[in-house]
Amino acid sequence: MKQFIRHISLITAISLSLALSVPAGLASAAVTPTDDTAAADTTSTRLANIKSKGDQEIARRLKVLGTLAAKINSTTKLTAIEKTDLKSEVAAEYNSLKALQAKLAAETTIAAAAADVQAMVTEYRVYALVVPKILLIKTADYQQEVQAKLTTLTAKLQSRINDAGAKGHDITELQTKLDEMEAKMAIAEAISGDVESKVLTLEPTDYNNDHGIVGGYQTQLKTAHTNDAGAVTDAKAIVAGLKALK
Repeated sequence: MKQFIRHISLITAISLSLALSVPAGLASAAVTPTDDTAAADTTSTRLANIKSKGDQEIARRLKVLGTLAAKINSTTKLTAIEKTDLKSEVAAEYNSLKALQAKLAAETTIAAAAADVQAMVTEYRVYALVVPKILLIKTADYQQEVQAKLTTLTAKLQSRINDAGAKGHDITELQTKLDEMEAKMAIAEAISGDVESKVLTLEPTDYNNDHGIVGGYQTQLKTAHTNDAGAVTDAKAIVAGLKALK
């Protein structure tokens, strides 16, 4: 029985909390391309300000994109091809932003610079989609790792319950609790796998058509997390019940 307690403790020790929020300070605040309140500014000063602010925002996005490859590599449920495709997607976004950064630096008019800054926000969706997409995939992937451990545990618990029944113990409540545990796991597994597969194909156009799409997947993964946590609680109750039969 100590083996079961250690097994459950291992699962419980793994954090099931979602890490779906974009890190603090990385909010997608649109850069204001023109500042009519600064009427005294010369055209050259205004142009320089737009280019400077735009460059800073692009640089921030490039820095964040540079951290995503490690997150992709650390997933365990994605295939090698899926990892390669994701990293290629991030690399393409990075290279496109680098090109935009160079284009912005070369602009000679306020209108052109402002258009570049606007494109940075509306066309690339680094904070609105790319980063959340990777974090969603990473979370769904991690949940599936936890669920695999729980599946292994249920098989062992079922064997112990069967043994207890063979010895003449009343195992009705224990079996009911195990059935409840497996039902919760089935819900969580279905959600995590479905979210991971669907999020893999998300494109900026998907976000443009539905700004709530990321939040919807976040909500689904929270539901999976709740069921995973409930399954762990059930497992602890079953272990306690088996110990009480001794």
